Amino acid sequence: MKDPLALEQTPYDVLGIDPALRQAIARSLQDLPAANQGNLQSRVEQQYRAQVDQAFTRALKERVPHQKAKRARDTLLKATGRAAVALFEYPDDALLRITTGQGPAALSPKVRLTTAVDWETHLKGHLDDAEAAHCLALLWVHWVRYEETRYRAMVGAIPPDDQQGAVAGRNKAALLERVHRSSGRRFAPDRDRCCADEDCPWRGDFLSSAPDVTRMWYCVIGFWSLLAARPSYLTSRFALSKTEAHSLIDGQTRALGDELLDHAESLENAPEATRYRVLELFLMEEIRSARTLGAAGLKVSGVTLPAGPRLLAHLGLREELSRGLETLRKGPGRPEVLEALGLDPTPYGALSRLVREGKPDRALKAIEALPEDERRAPEPTRLTAEVFKTLGQRLDRDGKFDEALAAWSRGLAAAPSDRGLEEEIVRATRAQVRYLIETQRESEAIATLDRVVKILPTAAELKTELARQRYDRAAPLLAAVRGRIARHPITLADLQTVSELVSDLESSVELGLDRARADLEWALGVVEEMSPGGQSNQRARSRLDAQKGRRRRLGFRTDDVPLLLDLLSEFQTAARHGSRRARINVLEVERLLARVRAAPGDRCALAAADRERLREARGADGPGVDDIDALEELLGDFELCRTGGHRGAYTRTAEVRQLLARLLVTRAEGKLTVAFSGPVAQHRMVATFLKRRPSRKTALGVCPLCLKPERAVPGRWTPLRLPDGQTVKVCPVDERVLRLCSALPSRFESGVLALVCQAQNDLARAMTLDPLLETAGRRLIEVREILGRSGRMTAGAASYETPATTGGSGSAIVANLAMVAFVLFVIWLIYRSFWWAVVALLAIFLRAFDPGDR
Repeated sequence: MKDPLALEQTPYDVLGIDPALRQAIARSLQDLPAANQGNLQSRVEQQYRAQVDQAFTRALKERVPHQKAKRARDTLLKATGRAAVALFEYPDDALLRITTGQGPAALSPKVRLTTAVDWETHLKGHLDDAEAAHCLALLWVHWVRYEETRYRAMVGAIPPDDQQGAVAGRNKAALLERVHRSSGRRFAPDRDRCCADEDCPWRGDFLSSAPDVTRMWYCVIGFWSLLAARPSYLTSRFALSKTEAHSLIDGQTRALGDELLDHAESLENAPEATRYRVLELFLMEEIRSARTLGAAGLKVSGVTLPAGPRLLAHLGLREELSRGLETLRKGPGRPEVLEALGLDPTPYGALSRLVREGKPDRALKAIEALPEDERRAPEPTRLTAEVFKTLGQRLDRDGKFDEALAAWSRGLAAAPSDRGLEEEIVRATRAQVRYLIETQRESEAIATLDRVVKILPTAAELKTELARQRYDRAAPLLAAVRGRIARHPITLADLQTVSELVSDLESSVELGLDRARADLEWALGVVEEMSPGGQSNQRARSRLDAQKGRRRRLGFRTDDVPLLLDLLSEFQTAARHGSRRARINVLEVERLLARVRAAPGDRCALAAADRERLREARGADGPGVDDIDALEELLGDFELCRTGGHRGAYTRTAEVRQLLARLLVTRAEGKLTVAFSGPVAQHRMVATFLKRRPSRKTALGVCPLCLKPERAVPGRWTPLRLPDGQTVKVCPVDERVLRLCSALPSRFESGVLALVCQAQNDLARAMTLDPLLETAGRRLIEVREILGRSGRMTAGAASYETPATTGGSGSAIVANLAMVAFVLFVIWLIYRSFWWAVVALLAIFLRAFDPGDR
């Protein structure tokens, strides 16, 4: 049966042969045995030839052009010609079977899309139904040709000035609106999306269910490739040999491709012209893929189906295609199987082939010609990244790194998560930076890294390299400025240099280079100190720190509000003059003011909220040693709220005290570890031991210094090898004493002693906060014993204890007064009697060098 939308006349139509007679002749010819095919002397052929001749004579009498009638007669007298005509007509029995008896009514434009969906559903369930596939191919071919004709008619109905916009838009609804307005008709669609005028020549276009033309061509490509990859169906259907079947389908395929190219030429330079050329590529690639998969024996849902990836994707059989390819991969490696496995199993194999063949420019134009929604699909997105990756590689090989980077940037914009493209950018950037550094162009290398990091912010390797390069550029200049500042007062040139280096150092720190943090702090300090508001900020900060030291344990009170307001004004003035740190101080003072002015209950709630924020910021590990100062402030707030009688402050105060005590113990242990784990030479410890050990020998298992047995002092005992070859063990306490007394050089000894004294203060504070904390008490006793045995406990406590935790200042004053009295007494003895002075000095000498005190 001929399609109702078929536009061209068939040879049967030219000669006026009755459709019923035509079908009878076709069935008779199809039933001929193979031996009689093409034998014009057979009875059926003779009858058929006579009927064609009669029709030819009748057509000439009806004034049909002679050449046209002769071409129709010659076509019908050849088996391949008759097959070419029948190829574009529906098999009647199949049409009735798959349309459930509807016949031609199912092919009207209004319900044609519904019919196509029903036929595709039938084919999906019956993949071996070749006649259904034939019907679907004809449905889409005739329909898309009809829509193309109607489209050209609508464009022709528009004035020439508006035709360019109509071609570029290619939107049927918008085009129909333009046609109506240009013809003077009132555009008022009714409820059925149809023109309200009964005599409207475009009323059928309003009623048509046709989808987008590009989608229709995709369906033509898919189903025609299935028909072209089944020559056995053509041989059985039209009584042709294999050679004739291949020649027939290849000729019709070339004609279909030429039709697409003709559409492209008619559109000239419009973007849609490239789209038609891409469709022609898709057609040829889909047929090649279908034939390759069919030759390899691909099975889809248990049926050997020579279908291309686009058709299988359209039918929703992509997973079955993947399983079929996996089955082929596990089978024998025949050449046709290997060729099938090398195909791109996506509908865009033609574009992949262009990329593999080194034609990324053509592939890019083809991708850009796709509809916008289709370009955002996963496969085109991947291909876009691959195209730009190939283009960038080509440009990079030609020494055009900037242009290559621009191409890769476009690829990342299309596919931000493409891992291969990211790796290519990193590789090329590293090579470019290495080349720039080798040619003494460090600034260009940094600029290149900076650009790439902005394009690819997830490249940790490049960020680290950028941080290192920035720091390496800033470090020598910063060291030179430091040297000049140490010898001479800072100048404006030095300040300008430091200000310029701050950006490099800040960038290095932000990119994760921790060793630049100290230099950044120093540079910011210099800039801060020399800025107009730096000195006023420092003065105000000193006053605030002093007040915080006085209020550490009890917190700020209401009578501190005037001081805080004064400090806030100074910090705000310093911030207006460019002080960065003053802005942070403003926020801190505002928080303190809000806390002081709040009622006890509100203040407790604010402190509790701060504690929760601190806990959330630190995650599952909770607050750490760095949060001790913040916890001290919270404790002061809770103590003040508890004094004010707020009930909720009691429990919170106890929790903060316990947490703060544990953190103080942790910090003290860290300081002790640093103090006693320094680089101390073994021979210095031995030398100190030889000076301090008692003259008498000690038994095995006993510490030679404290004379305590090994079982009485737990912990690891340290062995010391003496010069005479003897090995002795000292207890853990004396081992730390030896390390403390052996610290070299002497300027480091005070630092080690300061750490021990600070640890003692932390442990004492922890015991004050939580007297039941056994770890703090045990460590405090150990530290005091270490300081006592080293002979430095009094001096260390007097020199290094902080004012907040010093508890022995009164005894130090008494000791100083006693020393003054003793000196006066010696002077008096010298005045009274020389010999008495000698005796006294001798006693002092012996006391000073008594080994037992050391």
